Amino acid sequence: MQGRGANARVGVGAQRVDRGWRVYGRLRPPLDLGLFLYPRESSPPGSSSGRRFRAAHAGLNMAYFLEADDPARGWALFPVPVGTELLRRFEAGSNLLISDQGVSVQVSDHDHRPLASLVEAVAELTAVLNQQRRYLPVAAPLASHYDAWTRYAAHNGLRAIAAPLGLWGTIAGADVEAYSIRLGQGRLGLEVLLRFHEPLDIALDVRPKRALDQLIELFGSEEVTFDDPRFDPLFVCRAADAHQGQRLLDQQSRDLLASMLERSGSVSVSDDGVAVQKPTVPTDPSAVLSIVDEIVQLAHHLDARRRAALSAGVYR
Repeated sequence: MQGRGANARVGVGAQRVDRGWRVYGRLRPPLDLGLFLYPRESSPPGSSSGRRFRAAHAGLNMAYFLEADDPARGWALFPVPVGTELLRRFEAGSNLLISDQGVSVQVSDHDHRPLASLVEAVAELTAVLNQQRRYLPVAAPLASHYDAWTRYAAHNGLRAIAAPLGLWGTIAGADVEAYSIRLGQGRLGLEVLLRFHEPLDIALDVRPKRALDQLIELFGSEEVTFDDPRFDPLFVCRAADAHQGQRLLDQQSRDLLASMLERSGSVSVSDDGVAVQKPTVPTDPSAVLSIVDEIVQLAHHLDARRRAALSAGVYR
């Protein structure tokens, strides 16, 4: 196992939506707070279920509602300097949403702000939040896991993180991240992500149909269908360009996904890689090794599909 550098993975992009644009910044790995920040004049997001809290910045509280499962952890994410940065980049009334997944803002075609300026603002705010997570404590249900996970990371040349509880680095020759993920209010599971050699860059999101999908609230995309009697009833598939999603997910990819879902109970694919979720976080982090074994075949196949499509000039 071999560790790597800073885990500051922030994906930023813009997608066309009805009469406007949605600009997003993704936090990788996502937080495990049950976090939502949204304008006071807006309705709560559909998957909102946390406890409302007030940030240290009075102006932020006047413009936005904030929610988290543990208000103390949410409060730690928004000290006065972060609140100041947010309000400097996004005026009160902005259609701004922040969740565990990242930052999203939607504007109309008639908005006075240039799109490039908005993309820059979202990127900078997402980076600020990604840095601030370093000061968050581990989630209370996982406090007893923390020492074992940090020792394991140090012993195996990996890097560790507290929010979410996780580790990352090279495991069995693959670029792997393993971290706690919020499954519902007060419920934390484990997600293991095997990263592609390069991100796909097509806003791909493949996940079981029964999964709660916060990403749809944050990031717009097109639904991808395959007329596959085994795959279609099991998965929701979205991408910025449906044709690119169809080219990538050939019959073998779809069969592997369906088989993995039957075995593991949860599998997803994003631009970053292939991920499997487990309902609990193991006290012993060496359990991650067996989960990586479940993912390798599909991840390698999709990486090969991406490289072949790039060589043929038909992917991007």
